[in-house]
Amino acid sequence: MNKNLDVLEKKLFIFDLDGTLVDSPYWIVLYANITRLAFGFNGLVPCELEKLVGSPPKAFWNLSHPVPEKISNAMTMDFRRRLINHPFDARDLYESVAELLDYLKSQRKRLSIATNKPTVNAKHVLMQCGIQDYFSEIVGSDSFDAKPSPAMLSHLCQSAKVDSREAVMIGDRQEDIEASHWAGMSSIGIGQSFGPKDSLNIITPSWHFDSISSMFKSISSGRG
Repeated sequence: MNKNLDVLEKKLFIFDLDGTLVDSPYWIVLYANITRLAFGFNGLVPCELEKLVGSPPKAFWNLSHPVPEKISNAMTMDFRRRLINHPFDARDLYESVAELLDYLKSQRKRLSIATNKPTVNAKHVLMQCGIQDYFSEIVGSDSFDAKPSPAMLSHLCQSAKVDSREAVMIGDRQEDIEASHWAGMSSIGIGQSFGPKDSLNIITPSWHFDSISSMFKSISSGRG
């Protein structure tokens, strides 16, 4: 059997958000630098911040030297305010995202989101992009420990009454693949965002695709 079709045996598909479904990393880096400048810190070259997309925002502030917690919390609030006010829409979805979600729903798969964003911010972006209704549950790091902790993934399995072996995590970052490992589930690495391209190879996901588009084409057509 085609290995890429084995993933269709899974019942629960858990997606990361930024860099996986929504092409938001550029804006995350931009607003992180704007926040740093607003609080009197030097701006950093984008390639330094790109590595941290998907991590809790405090990583952006502590990169050059530790920032006091009170200031770090204020910077995080400022950053999230800027980001939630950004006008995302369906044009910010990666190619074939809607087609992939439609296909998985047609196969009677349950879809969920596990993101290191706060839940309300994630729901807002999904709503702006017009895909919120595809997902049975959306959880963020305000309710559970951030990935690579498996807490979000374990909760989603329990909520869906699905064994972790019947679930798969889809993400573009090492944290996504590591979280799936600790949760006891399979993983799909997506290599389309501008993060470090070798990070997904460190842990070796169960499947790897260059993009959401190539994932959709492969599993929907049966090509290897």
